[in-house]
Amino acid sequence: MRFPTSKYSIGVWLILSLLAGIGPGSESLAAQTIIELQDGAVNRPGKRMVYFEDAGQGLDFEEARKIRETEGFQPLTADVPNFGFRPSAYWLYFRLKNAGATERWFLQIKYAPLDHVELYQRRNQGNWQHSETGDTLPFDRREIAHRTFVFRMDAPPDSETEVYIRVQTEGSAIVPVEIMPDDLFHAADHEQQIALGLYYGILLVLTIYNLILFFIVRERAYLYYLLYITGFGIFQMNLNGLSFEYLWPNLPGLNNHILPFSIGWGFLWGLLFAMELLDTRRNAPALHRYLQFLSLPFIALIAVTFFPGLVGYHLKITFGAALLIFFGVSVFLTGLRVWIRGFRPARYFVIAWGTFVLGMVLYALKSFGVIPSNAFTENGMQIGSAIEMSLLSLGLADRMLFINQEKEEARQRAQEASLRVARYQFELLKKSIQPHFILNSLNATAVWLKEDPNQAAKLLYALADELRQILGVVEKPLIPIENEIELCRTHLQVMNLRQDRTYTLSVKNIRSDEQVPPMIFHTLIENGITHGFANRPGGGRFILARQRGRDRIRYILFNNGESEHDNDKIEGSGMGLRYLQTRLEEAWPGRWCIKQGGVRGGWRVVIDVFDQTD
Repeated sequence: MRFPTSKYSIGVWLILSLLAGIGPGSESLAAQTIIELQDGAVNRPGKRMVYFEDAGQGLDFEEARKIRETEGFQPLTADVPNFGFRPSAYWLYFRLKNAGATERWFLQIKYAPLDHVELYQRRNQGNWQHSETGDTLPFDRREIAHRTFVFRMDAPPDSETEVYIRVQTEGSAIVPVEIMPDDLFHAADHEQQIALGLYYGILLVLTIYNLILFFIVRERAYLYYLLYITGFGIFQMNLNGLSFEYLWPNLPGLNNHILPFSIGWGFLWGLLFAMELLDTRRNAPALHRYLQFLSLPFIALIAVTFFPGLVGYHLKITFGAALLIFFGVSVFLTGLRVWIRGFRPARYFVIAWGTFVLGMVLYALKSFGVIPSNAFTENGMQIGSAIEMSLLSLGLADRMLFINQEKEEARQRAQEASLRVARYQFELLKKSIQPHFILNSLNATAVWLKEDPNQAAKLLYALADELRQILGVVEKPLIPIENEIELCRTHLQVMNLRQDRTYTLSVKNIRSDEQVPPMIFHTLIENGITHGFANRPGGGRFILARQRGRDRIRYILFNNGESEHDNDKIEGSGMGLRYLQTRLEEAWPGRWCIKQGGVRGGWRVVIDVFDQTD
C-alpha cells in the first residue's frame, strides 16, 4: 500500500482513516477484541474484552453500542472481569472469529449469583439476537436449564460474531466468560456435576452422622456442628446455583435473599460450634467474650433478611462478605491460642480451620475484586471446607475422648476428696464436741447458774443451737453463705457467754445467693478467738467482706486480735486448716488460694476463688 506524501493528502488520509475506524490507536483496540475460536478447547475472552461501567444503570443497547463505537469502552486488565460490590451495570464487548470446523458453541458465565444478565449477538453484520436471564428471573426463563448462565452461540465455521454482555447485580459483579464446543461443554459439565455430587454427599453423610451422635451423646457441640454443616451447605448451593435449580426454581425473590441469610445462619452456628469445641469459656475467656460479641452481627444479618425493604440486598451481601473475613480470622486465631495453651482437641480444629480459612478469605477477597478470579479462588472454599469438615469430625471425637478422660480423672479426685472430707469432718466434729469443750461450757454454765440463771440458760441454748447447726451442714458440699454467717454468730454468742466477753461479727458486700463450703469461716473465727484474743480481755470484732475482682471473688476475714501469734499456717498441721483446704478443693478444684498474716491492727485471712479462666 502506497501512503500519500503531500501534507494535504496526509490530512485527508488521516480523516478518512479515523472515519473508517482504522486510524492510529483504533486499529489496535479493534484488533484486541477479536477472539479466534479454537476447536476442542475452552476459549476464554479474558483481556480481549472491552467494557463500560454504566453507573446510572440506565443505558439501553443502542446507547451502549454508540459508546463502544466511539471508543468509550475500556480494555480489561484481568483474565476474569471482577468489578466487586459496586452498584453499576457493566457492558462487555468482544468478537468471535471461527476459522475451524466446529459448528455448535456454548457461551457460559460461570458465576451463578448474578441478578440480571443480557446477551446480544449477531453474525456477519446480520440481525441482533437478544437473550435475557439472571437469578431474579424464574429458572424456566433460561435458554438452557443450567445452574450457571449458558447461551447458544451463533458462530458457525468461517463466520465472525459480535457479542455484547450486560451484567447488573447487587452482589459481587464477577463475569467469568468461557466459550466452548457443545461436546466439550457437556463433558466438562459432567465432571463438575460428579465433583459437586461428591462434595454435597460428604456434607450429607456428615450431617446424618452427627445427627445420630447428637441423639446418642446429647452434646451441644454435635448439634451446633450439624446446623453449621446444613447452613454452609445451603450457602454453597446458592453460590453454585444448585439451590435455584432444584429447590426453589420459581421463587427468584427467595433465591435473591437466601445468600445473606445462609451466611448469617451457617456461620452463626459455626461460631457457636467453635466456642463449644474449644471450650473458650474456660480456655480463653477474653476471646470467648469477643466471639459472643461477634455473633451479634450474624444474628442481625439473619433478622434483616426477613425484612427485604428495610435493608437493601447490596448492603446485606457486602456486610456478609466482610463478616466472613472477620469470622474466619477470629476463629482461627482463637483455635491457635487454645492449642498453644495445651487444649488437645484444638489441634484438629486449627489444622481443619486453616485449610478452610485460606479458601474462605481468598473467596471473599475475590468477591471484593482485590485478587483475580480463577479456578483456585472460585473453588478453594469448597475444597477447604470438605477437608475442614472431615477433620472437625475427628476433632469432635477427640474432644469426647478428652472429656471422658477428664471426667474419669475428676471422678477419681472426687472420690479421694470425699474420703478426706469424711475423715476431716469426723475429726472436726470430734473437735467441736470434744470433752474439754463440753466441760468448759458446762463449767461456765455452773458459774452462771450461781450468779445469773438466765445467762446459764442462754449459754445452754446457744451451745445446743451451735451443735445442731454443725450437724445440719457438715455433710453438705456447699451451703448458702448466710447460713455460714448465722453459724459463726451462734459460735460467737457461745463464746461471749463462756468467756464473759463481747465478740462481734459484721459483714460487708456479702451476696446472699452465693454458696460456700460449710464451716470455713466458722473454723477461722474459732481459730482466731483461740490464738488472737488469749491475752486480750474484753473481746474483739470480726469483719467478713467480699470483693469482686476481674477474675476472682475474694473473701476477707479480719479480726483485731494479736497481729503476731502462734497461729496455724496454711501449710501447717492444724486440723482446722487442713479441713479448710480440703473443703475449698472439693468446692473449687484448683481455683482457690488462701493467705493469712498479721496486718496493721490485727490479723487477716484472704480466700480467693478464681473464675474458670486461665
